[in-house]
Amino acid sequence: MIGDNPEHDIAGGRAAGLRTMLVGGHGPWPGGGLRSDRTVVDASAAIGLLLDGAR
Repeated sequence: MIGDNPEHDIAGGRAAGLRTMLVGGHGPWPGGGLRSDRTVVDASAAIGLLLDGAR
């Protein structure tokens, strides 16, 4: 999913029993207290991480 509010999006993912990932987290964290389970620099890194977890 692609979201527009990091804190709400992470809370929603966790409420659904999912782990979360912030893609493109280059600057200061835009959310409040919640942080994603993983942070990667770009979509390619996200795909690699997801594929590694599937093995």
